[in-house]
Amino acid sequence: MIKIATDSVANLPADVVQTFGIAVIPTYVSFGGETLRDGVDITPAQFYQRLAASAQLPVTTQPSVDDFEQFYRRLLEENPGATILSLHLSRLFSGIIASAEQAAARLPQADIRIFDTRSVSLGQGLMAREAAAMAEAGASIETILQRLEAMRDGMQFYAAMDTLDYLAKGGRIGRAARLLGTLLDMKPVITIRDGAVDAHSRQRSRARALEALRSLPLEAARGKSGLHLAVMHAACEEEARALAEDLRTTLKPQVFLFGEMGPALGTYTGPGAIAVAWYAP
Repeated sequence: MIKIATDSVANLPADVVQTFGIAVIPTYVSFGGETLRDGVDITPAQFYQRLAASAQLPVTTQPSVDDFEQFYRRLLEENPGATILSLHLSRLFSGIIASAEQAAARLPQADIRIFDTRSVSLGQGLMAREAAAMAEAGASIETILQRLEAMRDGMQFYAAMDTLDYLAKGGRIGRAARLLGTLLDMKPVITIRDGAVDAHSRQRSRARALEALRSLPLEAARGKSGLHLAVMHAACEEEARALAEDLRTTLKPQVFLFGEMGPALGTYTGPGAIAVAWYAP
């Protein structure tokens, strides 16, 4: 048996988690002295309300090594003899993978595989869902890992941002820093390249930024079979759903996910961000 695990940064919809039995370890977000578990103690909607009212940027924290050890022990108790395939956001964004690896080392008798998706949010989520679907269908761990490596190499992720201020304040801006100081009233579109945030373009308005976000998957994936597509947002559901329905109708993906970015990502995007991720074999 293969048990798929991921972290809450994947932003997987609850029905996908339940349908495929994916185990999710929560990350933490702290407002002042109050620490909350993503998806357990605070919902995305509650988070963005507090973010808007907070004078200071909240602090996000990865699960500790002890958290991961307890998480893995519980999965092994519930699924004796299982291989655990633990998929997580890019190592360049967080120490989550380091915590997972240290916890796995404490359980040498267990078969725990750690996989760096080099992505985030539903880019990561698409890979976790695919791994779970393959495990449910009886695929071997080697076959699943080969598929995940192909998805990781081909995964595209772009986000239209209202501002880069949150990324800059949070220290996660990476190569997109070259856009700072040149934006004026422009809206940035960023991407994830080699597991890190990078700049894509500057658009003159939000409408143009969203049109750029729409055109990217249309140009890259139109007519391709086996498409995996996801749309995610930060407190702007109506705009995101309109984009999602447009892309879904035009591209007819084999797999489609829609969700809201939680605290671990929303702290750095701020409200108003919309992202698209896709993998076209």
